[in-house]
Amino acid sequence: MADPPPPPWIGSVAPESVLWPGVEGTQQAAEWHNAPINTWFLPKYAFLPHPVVPDEDIGGMLTELSATLRQRLDAVPPPPPPRRTRPGERQNNSRLKTYRTRLRPNTQQKEALRKTAGIFRWTYNRAVAYLKAHPNASLTDVREHSVTEDGLPLMNLSWVTPVPYSIREQACLEAHTALQNGLADVRDGKIPHFELKFRKKRALFSSFRIRTRDWVGGCLKI
Repeated sequence: MADPPPPPWIGSVAPESVLWPGVEGTQQAAEWHNAPINTWFLPKYAFLPHPVVPDEDIGGMLTELSATLRQRLDAVPPPPPPRRTRPGERQNNSRLKTYRTRLRPNTQQKEALRKTAGIFRWTYNRAVAYLKAHPNASLTDVREHSVTEDGLPLMNLSWVTPVPYSIREQACLEAHTALQNGLADVRDGKIPHFELKFRKKRALFSSFRIRTRDWVGGCLKI
């Protein structure tokens, strides 16, 4: 005589398993057991609590991984310090602060600024012309040709010399730096060709740099 069929699985489940905390009764556990794999997103199974995975030492694993990563990072030597710092950056990687102030000059001050910008442009263009003829000239050569009185042409330059020497020297520095940066970009393959250009008198705006020593008692000497 054949053995009787086993009792239903639902009826054989005793109390609630520790792997299913919060599940009321065994019917929901059976539904989870018989649910397909892709039932996590089905609305009809949304009322069932999620099954609980046996506890694992997650904290210990993370601690071990952190220690291993720290050892790997400590084994890598730090990169060498950069030879040059970026503009506005110090050796200790601290940034310099820049303040932008809008000036409201009167008519006389506007005229002084306009003349200073014109002399700055004239000195810059004179340095550019010298660098076009002598591309390997040093900054000292450019300064002696375009700033010092011995290098200026024999003409009435009384409208040039009243401007502080440092402002006219800054024009030579900008021209020389622009040439060096352009030639460096050509050597690095960033640009195919570079040509140092003159500054136009009818440009939309003109600018010049002022050093700290040009300020005396809070007044600009131009």
